[in-house]
Amino acid sequence: MKKALFAVLFALVIFSLFAESDGWWRRRRRRYNACNWNRWTSWSFRCSSRCSRGTAYRYRYGYGGYPYCYYRGWQRQSLYCGGAGCQQLCYSGTCRCRGGYRSSGRSCYDIDECSSNGGRGPCQTSCHNRIGSYYCSCNSGYYVCSTTRCCPVNCGRPRVPTSCPSSTFRDTQSLTPCKPLPYQSHCSTVYPNACNLKCPTYYSIATYNAGGTFFGSWASTSVIGKNYNVRCQASARWTAASTISRFYCRRDNDPPQRVTLSSTTINEHSPVGSTVGYLSTYDPNRFDTHIFTVRPSSAAIFFNVIGNRLVVTFVPKFNHHQGITGDGNSFTITLRVTDRGTPAMYKDQAFTIRILDANEPPERLMLSNTVVSENAAVGSTIGYFTAYDPDTPTISNPCTWTITGLKSGFFSTSSNKLMVAKSLNFEAQNNHPLQISCTDFGRPVATTTETFIIDVRDAQEPPITLTLSNAQVDEDARAGHVVGVLTAIDQDKETLKIEMLGGQVPITAVGAATTRFSISPAVCQVLPQKDLVKARTLCTANLLVAPRVRNAAAGTAGALDFETGGWFQLVFFARDASHPSLHKSLYANVSVNDVNEAPTAISIANLSIPETAPGGALVSSLVVTDPDNTQRIVQRPTCTLVPGGDDAYFSITGESPNLALELALTTRLDFEVKPTYSISVTCNDHGLPPLSLTRSFVVMVIDENEAPLNITLSNNMVKENVPVGTTVGTFKTLDPDVGNTFTYNFATGFSTVTPFAIRGGQLVTTGKLDYESNDSYVIDVSSTDQGGLEAIETFVIWVQDVPEAPTNLALDGNHTVPENSTAGLLVGNMIITDEDENQDPSCLVSGGRDMQYFVTAGDSGLALVTTSSASMLNYELMGADKSLQVEVTCKDLDGLGIKKTFTITVTNVNEPPTDITLLTATVNENAPAGTLIGTLSVTDVDVGQGHNCSVIDTQPQAGQVSPLTQFYVKNMMLYTKTPLDYEAEDVYSVEIECSDMPMDGQPSIAYDKPILVQLVDVNEVPGSPCAYFAVGENKPNGTSFATLNSTDPDNEHSDKQVLSYAVVNSVPFRIDPLTSEFIKSGPLNHEKKANYSVQIQVTDDGNIQTSATTFKKVAPLSMTYTCIVHVLDENDPHVSASIRLVPTNASVNEGAKLGTVIARVVTDDVDANAKHTYMVTNTGVPFTMVGDNLTVTAGGQNIDYESSHAAIPVTISSTDEHGHSVSRLFGININDFNEHPTALCIQGSSIDENQPAGHKIGQLVVEDPDYPQRSCNPIQAHTELPVDDTCEIVDNTADQIYKSRFAITKTLVLQQKVPLNYEDHRFYDLQIVCRDSKQPLNIISKTFTITVINKNEKPYNLTVDTTAWTNMQYARVSASLFEVFIPEHVYNMPVLDFGVMDPDTGAKQALVTYSVSGANSDGVFEMRLNQLYLLKPLDHEGTTQYTLRVIAQDPQALTVSVNVKVNITDMPDKPSQVHLECSGGALFDLWSAKSRTRRQATNATAPLPTLPATQTHTGIWGSSEDCSILADSMIQSGYLIGKIFPQDQDSFKWYNFTLSGMHADMFELAPYGATQGNMWQAAWLRLSKTAGATAQSRFDFTRWSPVYTLRVDVVDQWGMHELGQYLNVTTRDACYLGRKFCSAVANCSLSMGSASGYSCVCPMHNIGDGLSGSTGCVACSPGDSVMNGKCVTVDECLSNPCTNGGSCIDGIHAYTCACTAA
Repeated sequence: MKKALFAVLFALVIFSLFAESDGWWRRRRRRYNACNWNRWTSWSFRCSSRCSRGTAYRYRYGYGGYPYCYYRGWQRQSLYCGGAGCQQLCYSGTCRCRGGYRSSGRSCYDIDECSSNGGRGPCQTSCHNRIGSYYCSCNSGYYVCSTTRCCPVNCGRPRVPTSCPSSTFRDTQSLTPCKPLPYQSHCSTVYPNACNLKCPTYYSIATYNAGGTFFGSWASTSVIGKNYNVRCQASARWTAASTISRFYCRRDNDPPQRVTLSSTTINEHSPVGSTVGYLSTYDPNRFDTHIFTVRPSSAAIFFNVIGNRLVVTFVPKFNHHQGITGDGNSFTITLRVTDRGTPAMYKDQAFTIRILDANEPPERLMLSNTVVSENAAVGSTIGYFTAYDPDTPTISNPCTWTITGLKSGFFSTSSNKLMVAKSLNFEAQNNHPLQISCTDFGRPVATTTETFIIDVRDAQEPPITLTLSNAQVDEDARAGHVVGVLTAIDQDKETLKIEMLGGQVPITAVGAATTRFSISPAVCQVLPQKDLVKARTLCTANLLVAPRVRNAAAGTAGALDFETGGWFQLVFFARDASHPSLHKSLYANVSVNDVNEAPTAISIANLSIPETAPGGALVSSLVVTDPDNTQRIVQRPTCTLVPGGDDAYFSITGESPNLALELALTTRLDFEVKPTYSISVTCNDHGLPPLSLTRSFVVMVIDENEAPLNITLSNNMVKENVPVGTTVGTFKTLDPDVGNTFTYNFATGFSTVTPFAIRGGQLVTTGKLDYESNDSYVIDVSSTDQGGLEAIETFVIWVQDVPEAPTNLALDGNHTVPENSTAGLLVGNMIITDEDENQDPSCLVSGGRDMQYFVTAGDSGLALVTTSSASMLNYELMGADKSLQVEVTCKDLDGLGIKKTFTITVTNVNEPPTDITLLTATVNENAPAGTLIGTLSVTDVDVGQGHNCSVIDTQPQAGQVSPLTQFYVKNMMLYTKTPLDYEAEDVYSVEIECSDMPMDGQPSIAYDKPILVQLVDVNEVPGSPCAYFAVGENKPNGTSFATLNSTDPDNEHSDKQVLSYAVVNSVPFRIDPLTSEFIKSGPLNHEKKANYSVQIQVTDDGNIQTSATTFKKVAPLSMTYTCIVHVLDENDPHVSASIRLVPTNASVNEGAKLGTVIARVVTDDVDANAKHTYMVTNTGVPFTMVGDNLTVTAGGQNIDYESSHAAIPVTISSTDEHGHSVSRLFGININDFNEHPTALCIQGSSIDENQPAGHKIGQLVVEDPDYPQRSCNPIQAHTELPVDDTCEIVDNTADQIYKSRFAITKTLVLQQKVPLNYEDHRFYDLQIVCRDSKQPLNIISKTFTITVINKNEKPYNLTVDTTAWTNMQYARVSASLFEVFIPEHVYNMPVLDFGVMDPDTGAKQALVTYSVSGANSDGVFEMRLNQLYLLKPLDHEGTTQYTLRVIAQDPQALTVSVNVKVNITDMPDKPSQVHLECSGGALFDLWSAKSRTRRQATNATAPLPTLPATQTHTGIWGSSEDCSILADSMIQSGYLIGKIFPQDQDSFKWYNFTLSGMHADMFELAPYGATQGNMWQAAWLRLSKTAGATAQSRFDFTRWSPVYTLRVDVVDQWGMHELGQYLNVTTRDACYLGRKFCSAVANCSLSMGSASGYSCVCPMHNIGDGLSGSTGCVACSPGDSVMNGKCVTVDECLSNPCTNGGSCIDGIHAYTCACTAA
């Protein structure tokens, strides 16, 4: 039996030996023994002589070259040591079995360790039996920790960052923005437990996103939450391991980043509580709210913060606080803004607050006088103002004085004076309250107002009114016609005199007006007192038309003429009887109405016309003279030809003043037929009634020369190529004038260049003619007669064709042929140049050096192509010129030909490469990417070409790697693209493709070839032995808990190298060098140290392969790896301690949902693996325990922060698996949870239109459980409560209508951003969304209808309608106002049309009324509907400009206005009056008032004096007092009488003066001032120098007459004149002047012999010399007599005056009669 068993075993050994090598043998046999083998190694052990049983092994390595040896690798042989030896082990001659076997003699039998314990054997979970041993296995997530026990895998501490990056954002807060996530020591790190990662209070778990400083902004932060659960997985890795590796603790709140104060100044004297500025801040937490405070400092007590306003707590004074700050005006304070976040953060910022010097108002306003007389002159001073200003205490007048309040217009201010601005009336108002404002000069200005009472004193007053009832009269009014009634009223009840200036009063300002009008005597009556108005006097007088005094035949005709005077300015006075008299004046403009007058003349300037004039030609202009057009064009007469005569030959066109006499369109004049034409013209004006005038005229026809009619040419054809100078033909001319001679030329303007010229009436050639280029020419020829008239004809000259030979031969294309060309290749087409058309030429190859390569082909042989011999052309073998020569001959149909030799260039053709070689083809394995293998070489027949090579993909089979990923070519060198592995493959076939690079732009050609690359084997570092190593803390020393097995790259496909292991650091572990088992060698304690870092050194034996059949030893390589060995916790005795909550400050949110976890309960127990059961032991609390989590029960819905802020007590017990328990009481705080708003409403939803921007519409109310005081039913806003909501308007319109018109403030006030218009939108539907600022964010939305209420709006856009300006040629508009330019003298016409817009109607011409005002425009303009109407004639010299204000008012009295500037354009005026200004020398220069002695007048020979421009007139314009001269023999000829000058509204004009009259020869005119030719500015009137009768040129006084009447005519530089003006020169005797020196009672008598020429004689009973200023004349007393120049008393008794015997008693200047007794 034993022999049989041994035989079987031996057979199995032999069989296994051959079975293992059978596959190799077969392969080797098939491959012709091409494989090579190393020698066998030694057997693993030798069979002993006593215990010879066992199995020995030996190895060898097989290799061979590709592709004949496919087997490569190690081959093993086994040897069974048969015989009677032991089956397994032999110790001291005794057979023994290894562990797991039971012995039976020399045999060993397997023990089934798994048969017990229900198939689990010694294993805790699963047992697996194997020959000689067993092994235990565990479920997923567990490992065999002590041979048989299963322990959960340990994930270790969650790998989160242990510190924040150095680039983390830093600030000044006590809490840094970033902290590392703390290790949760309570967490169990074994499978399948979970760990709750949590940050400290005020921090949340977050990750950093790219961008900006680390955690520098919320934009770079992603917040995960307050905690994050991870669970240890069966793979010994935490869930989300890669995610938590980026977890940090991010601070929940960031501080505000800056504080802004809108203003840092405060005005002095600002009251306590005044706002310095408004505080704002920027906070990265968008929804944070903030609190502003003042930080303590010496200056902080002066300021406080209310809300966001910085206010003062004192009254600041400028330069008053030096004890507090340096300059007394600056305060440096620190403001802190603190947000309401958790935790609260703050930002401090320093500000300097400055006190501004505020302007203080003036004080103590005073007026020096408050009484004024009612007749005080306008502009007189009433009193002086004074005031005191604290800013300028030394100045008594520190301000500007103005009248404010209700302004009556009676007073004005100038500087500090109160003045009378308008006449005062005591009877109307005897006192005036004045509100006076004193405004200082500070910035800003300050004003103080005071009221003063001004008393008016009564005084004598002038008449109060003077009016004229009518100011219009027709020009044909008769003398005495009543124009209007003058009415005057005087409140002093005095009789008035009504006078016209220039009539009864010796002053006039109008001149000729007083000769046109007069007034009747005034009639007065007293009006009784009525109510408070005292009795008054009313006087009336008639304004009459004066007669034409200068025309005796005029009879009762009036003196008015519209054309010479359309209006007159009259001045009237109403005078009272006081002395001096007081008066009321009236300036009245009396207009003369125009009356139609008949035309007076028809003028035709020219009455002759040439006979050649065409029909419709102008004969002459036609002028109609009409008296109505004297000053301006009023009448525009129309003229017609009177039928009869020659009227049919003419017509009258145009409109006056542009009338014209023209020939009728059909009229053809001919002097020889009719030399004259007679016509009559009638002109009608357009007056009412229309008037006309007819005149007759004769038109003369002028004889003229006539032009030629036609030109002919004798011949117009010529052959091409004729010589220059050949005559083509001769010209002839047809002319109606016989005998004319003609000159021929090309017509003027004929610019075409032709080969012809005109010589002596013939057309000759001047250049070459070519039929093919131009077969005809067009010429314009003129024929001019001796009178200069010409005729022009156009001729066509035809060129005839003649035969011509070809002129050129060319070959198109580029004249090239590629090498190796095939037959029939087109070289080019022949191009033949022949001036003759349709010749159809033919060509052939006629010679040339290389004619064998070419032939002609195609139609007529015009194509040059290659022959078959061209394929022999080889570019590389040709000479240097690389070209061919061939001659071609071509002929036309006329047999005329041309030949030419062409050079054809042979071009190179690119040819492909033929081979690729690699100079070096080996590389070490694992060489880095980019290692050079060798240089590529390309063989190519094209000399000098470069090449580009690259690795190409050969489409490898499945499992093979593409060489594109392993190799690459750069600059013709082959490199590795990645490290290569010798063990994977030692020879690589690389497909290389090379493309040539032609230099002439030809396409590239590629060639590819496989290249073999041989790898060289090198020794490589062995790999890591680390795996999951774990051992129980209580396992005995020597326990093996793992077997090491490292990977070595050299053993990837075969076991070339043997590895050894060793522990190199001091740890309680070792490695068995024979079995490579990991063995516990020292004590372990899980509670003290849960894992060890073991450094394991792995070393190979350095065996590498050098060829297919050889190996060699190199230096061994080793590497040390750090592996982790986990110490597994095993049961310790249970000890119960205390319990705690995680987190320790656990709290619950109000309204927390069922199942919400509040905290985790942890029991501190020495046995970390002890299991505990938890339970809430007190009742009535909304909490329960679920596992180790304290959670909310169903009663949690009643947890409300607002109703109760207290903590909820809860008692929790903890019981371990052994029944030990412990309990503890905790307090759970209630957190205020942000609750969702329940409603959104608005308090107020309508607004009046046109309210200013920022006007409040309504208060938004967010009904929120967190603020139960606010509600929507009823609406209660409670704006004093903090606002945590932010509301905004949702606007989906394209142009953002709603957001552009509405805004919501921080206090949730809905306001308008721009004024709203009812007419545009009557209501708006606003969708408003509100968000609170707490977490979680809650949103509520609602749509509100905002109603716009209609309000009346003022009109706008008051503009001028420019369409109405078509007749206003002077009108224009500037940017700032409307301007219109109107010529003077016009009136009674519209000036401008206005239009206005009204928002309430939308119409341009709204329901508005217009008015006009202006300082100088009363009575000149008025508004008629929307037209500005001119009422009175305009006078540029009187007023050059009117400034008007046009106002448009709507029915609700709202107005809009615009300024209008009316400019008066100056027009020429004729002189209106001629005046004589007495020089003074005519009378007064002859006498000296001081000496009263006569002197001679010698100024006749002196130069003419020039009066200064400022000298006033001494004469009277148009008065009855004339210039006078003294009738005396001493007066010389040439003596100056006075200056004659015209009255003219135009300034600085020149005039021509003419003197006439019966006595004109006694006088003469001389220039006064500047002259221009024979025109002067004024003229001197003097005695004629030619009128002297004596030798001394004394004037002949014997011709004196009392009055000399002279006529003066004046014509200005524009020919405008005033008809003769009559002037009087009066002669006076000596007493005319003497009376001025005689006493008032003395009589003047002529005394020709005296020095003075007169004497003063006192009357009877007077004594004295009679001169004034001396003794004068003294009257004697009655009864005295004059004796010897003295008064002598007379004895009255000498005449016996008493009768009846009475006695006379003489007395002084009297006598007495005494009677006797009867």
